[in-house]
Amino acid sequence: RWRQLLAVAAAVVFAFLPGKGLQYWYSLRSGVPVQPGTATVVWLVMGLDSRPEQYEFAPGWHTADKRSEKAYENAGFDYERMKQEQTQELKEQLRYWVNNPSQAKTFLRQKTVSQWLDPGFGSWLYLRRNTEPVHAQDYQEQLFAQGWNEGLNPFLGCLQTAVYLLGLIGAARLMLRPSPASILPALVFFGGVFYLPLSEGKSQYAVSFYPMLLPVAALEAGTLQAGCGLLAARIKKMRREKTCP
Repeated sequence: RWRQLLAVAAAVVFAFLPGKGLQYWYSLRSGVPVQPGTATVVWLVMGLDSRPEQYEFAPGWHTADKRSEKAYENAGFDYERMKQEQTQELKEQLRYWVNNPSQAKTFLRQKTVSQWLDPGFGSWLYLRRNTEPVHAQDYQEQLFAQGWNEGLNPFLGCLQTAVYLLGLIGAARLMLRPSPASILPALVFFGGVFYLPLSEGKSQYAVSFYPMLLPVAALEAGTLQAGCGLLAARIKKMRREKTCP
């Protein structure tokens, strides 16, 4: 059991340590201090922006006013000032939601659905917006810009639904087993489920967490298949006993 706990702790450490270490190494080698850049709170304010006029794609997605690009500049490239101003704006947004809970529920529901129930995780959306396959062959145009997405979406939607259902059942079953390592993929996935509704969102971000649910769903699918096999064998045995005196 201590090895499993050690593996979980190592996964958490290595998720954060390499980035910080690389920044420090860059700073050390160049002799130039690495600036903190855009504060995390900016992405939270963007992700909770409830102004409909800022919805370019869906509620809480990257806003049309380019907040992340302007916040630092508007604060005179002063990190602490930017953080203070954005924190105040975040408090005002949360205060508005406390006074308007129905709008908060609608916003979060629409944002969650737009991110997690997009069968292509933004693939077709951004291809339509950013791709003009003028010089592509006919099959490329059909695959990337026209009719194939209409045929793939129902299939990917069914696959996505199956993964979610099997993954949820599998995660619940794994929670009954005291094994930290076995539930780590599911914990990462559900961490994304709780994180993305708050931060600046896109459906393409959800695909980073979606694969973590695949092994859990596959495990549950194997369990379901084995259960169906046992049930079929039992039914055959019962039929055989009825036909044979």
